Amino acid sequence: MNDLAPHAFPSSRDLSSLASEQEGALTRSQLVRLGATDEWILAMLQAGDLFELDDGIVFRHPAYAMRYDDFDRAAWFYVNPGSFMEERLDAERTPMEVLSGERALSIRQEATSGGPIVFACQELPFYCNPDYAFVERPIRAGEWEWYRGVAITTPAFAIADMILCNQDEDSIHRALIEVIPKNDFPVLRFLELIEPAAAAWGHQSNDSKALFMNLLRLDIVSHRASGGSILIQIIHNALEVTSTTPLSTEPNGTW
Repeated sequence: MNDLAPHAFPSSRDLSSLASEQEGALTRSQLVRLGATDEWILAMLQAGDLFELDDGIVFRHPAYAMRYDDFDRAAWFYVNPGSFMEERLDAERTPMEVLSGERALSIRQEATSGGPIVFACQELPFYCNPDYAFVERPIRAGEWEWYRGVAITTPAFAIADMILCNQDEDSIHRALIEVIPKNDFPVLRFLELIEPAAAAWGHQSNDSKALFMNLLRLDIVSHRASGGSILIQIIHNALEVTSTTPLSTEPNGTW
């Protein structure tokens, strides 16, 4: 540790403790709250006691090796760099900001994604990085999880946020085709979330079913009045998923 003066700056224990809570990530603002100065941070970087991850805002502790998801991890801390982990949770311990979209899907597969950086937020952060997309909406239990120190949306809601951000249609279609057969897909909640985007995608206002089916690339004009069970069967047939038991909608809206 390259201390410039005794006890004037964050101690080795301070840094190790903070890094252990955040999977190795540290932000400039957090370090300043612990007593760091710009000169101290520069000296730490030059000594190899910190490594820069993102624009001098987010750093990596040297005890933690570089990983495929470092860029996404840095983005999550970049959104609210001045707060410690506990301060980013609400009274129910739900994060105020959750990494979403394509990157939330790829991070689970231990792969990098060139897709846009998207965040679901309970309220928009004070500073909104223009390189990121933000969806302001409630974040419910079961719609997110911790993954290696980063709060990310579960797959269905990652896709919903891609739709709400009007992102690439081909990417959304591929994600739906991949995710639906592997998960208890929460159809009703998904349709509720994407409803505000229907008009922007060229459908009648609030027609989230038409939007959903269009993104699956199915024609539902003749089925709009058929009800939920028919909708589920259409999706089942289109995905060519084989099953020995009939499909049915559960009370929580999964299929």
